[in-house]
Parts: sequence; C-alpha cells; structure tokens
Amino acid sequence: MKRILIHTSRKIFRKRLIKCSRYLNKYIGNFEYKIINNNGYKKINYQDYNLILTLGIDNVDIYNHLFKPFMDMNRNIVIFGSSIFLKDKQHRSYCVFVNGTHFTKFGLKRYDVTYDTNRISKFFKDEYSIKPWNNAGSKILILHYNTPTWDGLLKDKFYSKVYETCINSGRDIIFRTQPGQNYNINYLDKLKKLGFEIHKWSNVSPNNIQQSLNDCYCSVSYGGKSPSKSIIYGVPSITSGPNMAELVSECNINNILSPNKPDREQWFKWLSYCHWSEDELEDGSMWKYYFDNNCIKV
Repeated sequence: MKRILIHTSRKIFRKRLIKCSRYLNKYIGNFEYKIINNNGYKKINYQDYNLILTLGIDNVDIYNHLFKPFMDMNRNIVIFGSSIFLKDKQHRSYCVFVNGTHFTKFGLKRYDVTYDTNRISKFFKDEYSIKPWNNAGSKILILHYNTPTWDGLLKDKFYSKVYETCINSGRDIIFRTQPGQNYNINYLDKLKKLGFEIHKWSNVSPNNIQQSLNDCYCSVSYGGKSPSKSIIYGVPSITSGPNMAELVSECNINNILSPNKPDREQWFKWLSYCHWSEDELEDGSMWKYYFDNNCIKV
C-alpha cells in the first residue's frame, strides 16, 4: 500500500489537502496518509513515504531535512500555495507545483508539454487580462519581498545592490512594501531620504498593484508573486530569486535601463496549468493532468 505524507500546520488547509487527495486512489491504488505539522518532520522516516503534499516551502530546516532528501530519492512533492489570481471564496484557486514553487529553484519548467490555449481564458480575464508590453513609463518600481525564503538567506545584499543600481539609473523610484508585512519605520525613512516614493498597502488587490505599476517601465523584485503580476500587466520584471516569473524576466540588474521583453505566450499557458481551482482539486482534474503528463510518479 502506498503512503502519503501531508505536511501543513494550518488546520483549514489540512482539510483541503485531505479532500484533494481522495482522488489519488484512481492513479496509485489504495493508500494511507499521515499528517504532520512544521515540527513533525523530526519524528518520521521520510523513506517510508511515496508522495508528499505540502503547503509551501519556506522553512530552511524542513527543506534540508525532509524535502531535499525526499526529492533526491527521485520522489515527488506536490506543493500548494496561494494563487496569483485573487478571487472570492466561491472562485478560489491555488498555484500548485511538483517539486518546486516560487519559493524554490526546483520547478518542473514543463515547456515540452502541449498546452490547451483555452485554459488561459479561465484565469487571465477581467482585472487579470493580459496587457501588451509597456514601451512607455519612466519610473522603476521596487516590489519588495520581505518574507523568508526556503534557503534561509537574507535578501539584504540583493536589495542593497538594487538600491544602488536604481539610484545610479537616474530614474524616479517607487518602493512598494509587501502587503501584510511590518516594516521598520527607520528603514522606510532612510529610503525616503534616498528619494524613494513609498507605496504602502495593507492588502493585495489588482487595483493597487496596477496603481503602483502606473508610469513604470520596469519592476524589480527578489521573488514572490509580484514579478508575475508585473509581467501579466506588461511591465518588464527584473528578478534574482527563484520564482514563477524568472522564465520571462530579466535576471541581470545591470540591464535595468533595457530589461528583457521576451515572448510570453508559452509562459502564460504554463502558468495557467500551474493554477487549479478548488473545484478542480476536489474533482480530480488536477491529478488527471499530472498523471497523464507523467508529472508525478509514485
């Protein structure tokens, strides 16, 4: 009998992962599952499991002692995260990756798969409709990423280089704080003295990110979901950390005056298959796609 490990400390999401897993028996036969929280990895033998379902990878200890050795055994981790596309509770969706998310550098960049173009319209619509590349604008938008990353490294060195390069560019600079994150007032005051315009939002919405992007010819961020949103809205992104947008972003901060603007069509298709509605998770559609395309082997 196959064994599945479900890892999350959030009770609400734990129920969803259990509900989502019920359709796995169609592809792997009968199985049993075990649920652990963030500290539970210390008490289990990961070699006894065939598949892991988890909510994000943003803890360096769990990554080093559970996720990495599990993947080194050529076994799969299905990683769920919050969606780029904000919807109400009746239309909730999640980004889902096999062996990697925007938190890690282990993503299956499955550009070899033939994608159904129609799926793009499922997510890229209304306020998230795809905009053409912006060839105007004069400002640089720094989309600050303030949360921990899987590698446990501080991002201060990266942002110090960003601040220096942005200032030397001679362009006006907007600094957007990460919504929901607390910032040191002295830190923000220091940026204001450098001439940065501070945009501080308490929550994420399509309107406020578009407002921040207005009159910007490029954005800069270490990672997170903001670079992808910038790409969707037609503003070139410069990014250093591993994230969903790195495939279509400029990765060299020295090219800040002429960032890369690649063709995005295949990336939009790929991104649409990295997002699944709650209905698709619960009716087995996601598992069918992953197993039909050999994304998961158990």
